[in-house]
Amino acid sequence: MKYFLYISCLVINSFLTAAVCLDSISEKPIFQDISDYVSMGSTELSAIITPLIKEHLSRANGDRLSILNQYLCHHDLLSSQDPNIDPLETLSSFSPTLSLSDLQGSYCFGLNEDLISRLPPNIHAYTVPATLFPSTQQPYWPILSHVAIVIPFRNPNDAEDAGYILLDPHLKMDTPLVALFSGNLQQKNLKEKGICTLFYQDGKIISQSDLSTEENNFSMVYYIKEFINGAKVGLRPILAADRRTLLFSRTEEGKVIAYISLLFDNNVIRYYLEGKPKQEIPFSKFLSHEVTLDQDLIQGLHVDETVLLSTIEKILLHKNLLDELYQKYVHLLETSDRTTEFHLPTSNL
Repeated sequence: MKYFLYISCLVINSFLTAAVCLDSISEKPIFQDISDYVSMGSTELSAIITPLIKEHLSRANGDRLSILNQYLCHHDLLSSQDPNIDPLETLSSFSPTLSLSDLQGSYCFGLNEDLISRLPPNIHAYTVPATLFPSTQQPYWPILSHVAIVIPFRNPNDAEDAGYILLDPHLKMDTPLVALFSGNLQQKNLKEKGICTLFYQDGKIISQSDLSTEENNFSMVYYIKEFINGAKVGLRPILAADRRTLLFSRTEEGKVIAYISLLFDNNVIRYYLEGKPKQEIPFSKFLSHEVTLDQDLIQGLHVDETVLLSTIEKILLHKNLLDELYQKYVHLLETSDRTTEFHLPTSNL
């Protein structure tokens, strides 16, 4: 069984004296033009990349619980030195470990880094920003709260075969998607995710699913520009405003095996096993040990039972702190001059 590690509290010698501003929670985005192209055709590139994607999906969980655990550890350490410290101050100095050499899973930022590190050195890959589809995007997250990977290519033997290979390891895509410079529509059957239609237009890759409805829109927009500081823009705001933090495991085809989510506004733990919902567990019953997690779920998540249960317990015991952090972060954002960069509840984005 694979185990995922949660980073213990580290002694940090720093003194937080300045007032917290939004820029210390979310850096302003830094972008860079993409210029290097792989001299290879899309078919050849896909054959090289596909096995790497499948191996990555089967070993790497989507995991926000571990990052939240790191933050709580960081906060507890600093609050032991200053009991009156503001959670926004501890968040502003929080710099988590995202590497999958230390963790079983991560945010999209860490999953991107892991997959890029597995590519051959002659394949130049770039981290790019993306907008999430509405059912995944949470209020007060940055509009560009997601990252993916593009590989620019030109087939030396076919001028029409030129464009971008798109990889999105967090959204469980088990196959490279191709967007041609010509703008011609490309379609790929992503099984339970539906038929994906992809095209390039005006510096963006547009991805649409035939399963999209008015209520559940699965459209994505990927911007063709290297996102230099994606994690420093998105990670801390996502953590502060995350009201349904989660952990899930996948097969090499990208199918979710097991999924667990802590719903802070509903005070319940919700989980699924092979797509089937299980009975929700109230936070109070979990903390009183009246009810615990299904053994099949724990095995399906590929995690150590003791570590997982203690991590969830730690998070739930800190719920008041997380609620305070959320409220203060929302106030900080709403009174800033950067609200157009974030997904506000009144936004039509």
